[in-house]
Amino acid sequence: MEKRIDFYKITSAIETNLSKGEWMNALILATASYTGLRNMDYKKLKWQDVGGDKLVLVESKTQKRREIPIGESYLRVLNICRANIDHKDAAYMFPRKRGGKPGKFIDSRVAWQAMLNAALRSGGVTEEVGLHTTRRAFGRQIWENKGSNESALVLLSKIFNHRDISTTRLYLGFTGEEITSAYSSL
Repeated sequence: MEKRIDFYKITSAIETNLSKGEWMNALILATASYTGLRNMDYKKLKWQDVGGDKLVLVESKTQKRREIPIGESYLRVLNICRANIDHKDAAYMFPRKRGGKPGKFIDSRVAWQAMLNAALRSGGVTEEVGLHTTRRAFGRQIWENKGSNESALVLLSKIFNHRDISTTRLYLGFTGEEITSAYSSL
């Protein structure tokens, strides 16, 4: 299991990057954490996939078409970054800068791992994280916001397009302390 990071640490890193003018760092973190998408999906996003108040895409893993509502926080970051990032020659939100074919997205898992951690460090977060950490932080925050109960779990399972709710439970990454606390509450 990847290291768990608090959702609000990520949002704080987004704000720090915005205040420093680190637009791409802010966009990477915001897209990864506010959408709950897998890296294989958000890395391929194009600016045209952002339509007003939603993202529209076909998920790589499930081949399902998704419409993801864009909340106010993500929309604010998107608008700031879109206004400040030179993307007129790039269809992709995260285009390759060096090597490879022009007009292509950044595809390397190693590069994304490094970019995600660099964006967090630039935002003041020192923990090293994996590519799925932001997806899990998103899930954990939704679960807590929606009452930390079975209906919240079902909702997350649908958001994540998980076939089995047990997969969603694993995403929440309950700690030994939380499990001990649950037993102690009886």
